[in-house]
Amino acid sequence: MNELKNYQFPEPSAVSKFFWWCCGADAQILARCSWSDHVKYFCLGGIVLATGFMGMLSMGFAMYIIFNIWVACIIGPIWGLIVFNLDRFIVSSTGKGDGKDTISKNELVNALPRLFMAGLLGLTISAPLEIYIFDKEIQLQVSIRKDERVTELKTKIQARYVKELAELDAEKKRLDKIYREKEQQVKEQDKQLNDEMSGNAGARGYGQEARKKEARLNELKGERDAALQKTEDLQKQIDEKIKQREDEVAGEKEKILASAPGLLERLLALEDVPGSTIPVLMVRLLFIFIEIAPVLFKLMLMYSPYDYLNDNVSKIIQVRQGIGIKEEFYKDVKGGLVDYRAHYVPNTIIDITEKLLERQKQLSNRIIDKWAEGEEKKIDADPGKYIKLEDPTA
Repeated sequence: MNELKNYQFPEPSAVSKFFWWCCGADAQILARCSWSDHVKYFCLGGIVLATGFMGMLSMGFAMYIIFNIWVACIIGPIWGLIVFNLDRFIVSSTGKGDGKDTISKNELVNALPRLFMAGLLGLTISAPLEIYIFDKEIQLQVSIRKDERVTELKTKIQARYVKELAELDAEKKRLDKIYREKEQQVKEQDKQLNDEMSGNAGARGYGQEARKKEARLNELKGERDAALQKTEDLQKQIDEKIKQREDEVAGEKEKILASAPGLLERLLALEDVPGSTIPVLMVRLLFIFIEIAPVLFKLMLMYSPYDYLNDNVSKIIQVRQGIGIKEEFYKDVKGGLVDYRAHYVPNTIIDITEKLLERQKQLSNRIIDKWAEGEEKKIDADPGKYIKLEDPTA
């Protein structure tokens, strides 16, 4: 152990000082501490820096999904710095508690606000990174959801055309029936005309009766052709409606399939992936634990040379500024012992000011008394000098 008598403090590197700064530790004090303190606060700073880096990746990926790569490159680092600053504040403002390697109930209760803030940050960081980790499964689920949306939309669009197409189809059937009736009448009339011309129905030849039947036949053919034309026109309308319906379905389908899923849609798709509940929960808990780990670790750290030196420096600074400390001097409302701090310099200034004001008051009273005595003597010597009578007739 003789070689430890001249123990030399390890020379911290610039990287070590940076990591110490990340967790809010005093590099000047740490430079005079043992190697174990160097390692503890180096690792603590590394965790804080890692959370800021994860925050940058998370927000960058989210902005890339919502906007584009350029917005992601701007917003991502800014959000990473915000997360880093919040974590640095949470860690640096978390005290050591009782200095034991266990967390007491009182320490846990006091740390709950910081743990809540750290956990909330962990949730916001984990969501976009979960999307990135499970991207393949999400894409498959998004494809399934798109197919379901296409089917649902197709059903809705077809439902809008059902009534109109049914009316057109009913009208077409009515016209088809008229056409068939007219066609049958034409055939019958043509047969009668042929019978008349051949003599089967009476006198043979093209007589007056044959001409009447021929005129009627031509009339029926015109009615038949008109019914056929209306049927064909109506069929064109039906075909156009069907094509319009199919074009609308195809257009909406193309929009759905071509649309890129947003952040919320990907999160919802991830929730719908079969068997994703436990893996997603594990990833989420991992990020939350990474966020709250520095706070928990600080509560579990035992007192080390850094803590004692830090307390010592704080007391030296207070004493130099005229602040006296009496440890565990009085009890608070809960019965706990509280340190008493006497602020000597402000108290001295207050005492001097009070004495000065009191002395000034005494001197002022004495001056007034002396002045009053002199005035009384002048009045006794010549009272008329101080009495001025006004002439009422003036």
